[in-house]
Amino acid sequence: MHSRLSDVLTNQRQLPASCYTSEVFHGLDISLIYETGWMAIGFASEYSKTNTTWPLDVLGKPLLITRDDQNSLYVFNNVCRHRGHLLVDSAESSGKLLSCPYHAWCYALDGQFIKAPFWDGTANSEPTESQKSEMGLLPVRHAVWNDLIFVNLSGDAESFDDFVEPLASRWGDQRSAGQMRCFSDREFSLQGNWKLAAENFLDNYHLPWVHPEIGSSIEASLGLEVENLLLSDNIMGFSHPTAGADKSKTAKPLPSWPALDEIQVQTQELFFMFPNTCFVMEGDYLWSMILLPVAADRCDEKVALYVVGDDAMDEQYDESRTQLSDVIYKVNSQDEGIVKQLQKGRQTDASSKGIYADRHDQLGKWFHQAVAKKLLNNRNTNS
Repeated sequence: MHSRLSDVLTNQRQLPASCYTSEVFHGLDISLIYETGWMAIGFASEYSKTNTTWPLDVLGKPLLITRDDQNSLYVFNNVCRHRGHLLVDSAESSGKLLSCPYHAWCYALDGQFIKAPFWDGTANSEPTESQKSEMGLLPVRHAVWNDLIFVNLSGDAESFDDFVEPLASRWGDQRSAGQMRCFSDREFSLQGNWKLAAENFLDNYHLPWVHPEIGSSIEASLGLEVENLLLSDNIMGFSHPTAGADKSKTAKPLPSWPALDEIQVQTQELFFMFPNTCFVMEGDYLWSMILLPVAADRCDEKVALYVVGDDAMDEQYDESRTQLSDVIYKVNSQDEGIVKQLQKGRQTDASSKGIYADRHDQLGKWFHQAVAKKLLNNRNTNS
């Protein structure tokens, strides 16, 4: 298999079918791709209540998101520092302190250790200050960007600022995260490998046949003016300068980012950020999507939709927001069916012999090469 992955890097070969069907490869995807990089796990707007705690399972690992009374968001390993008991099990809980149900060790929402009852066997006894400083919850390296919560489970990825810089610089201050307003979010379960969902997201070729309602002509749907962009080893996508005009999704235009010029307002930019974050940015909305593997043949998908500024949330734009979400969720539903059929196709190794269409599959090539590179390089590093 090492040689087959190497072939993906050096010639036109696509990823072998077993990369999508084998539970062994599923485990490698988790340990060598997801855990080693910056992956998105949710939307900060989902976790907006202060003095609140949310447990969540991420790739089988118990994590904990908290937001304290200063509105600071934290991510921790959801285990007590004493004996590793799960610290929080309820879906959502309020309060300024966390208490382990096993021995009642107590923590603040910023992770600081507070107390352990009967520390030396007597009432009101407690550890020394030096001991307390080592007894806080174990943090998970994390960052928030454009409402997305990213974590690095291995703890040794490049800095998040360096990771996101190519896309952050491209979008710059013209598309301020402070102006984003989330108006809809949903979760889906896909019957397919996460890589197939990512590849389909990056595929511009299927649009006129799978999603004819978003384009008035095959030429417009295909995006013949599209510019493929490899911003870094982790960020790839395309820019389509007339998509906003060719594929208007609302009868009444929504407010745009105020700093954009006329061309930028009409431009659609679609980017995939390894290993699991998808963006569709237009002049008046942002569509973000997170892919989380569940098994070799299943993945969960989280979607959030954003408009620009408080005015776009006004009732005069209610119909426009509804039209926008209807189109996007319909497109997503259509893609669910495609991913399911792609997964079925991977049950035979004949699918490993796929032929690229050079005009349309540059992003697919880059994606396959990036997956192969990460599997090979990280396996060598960790071996």
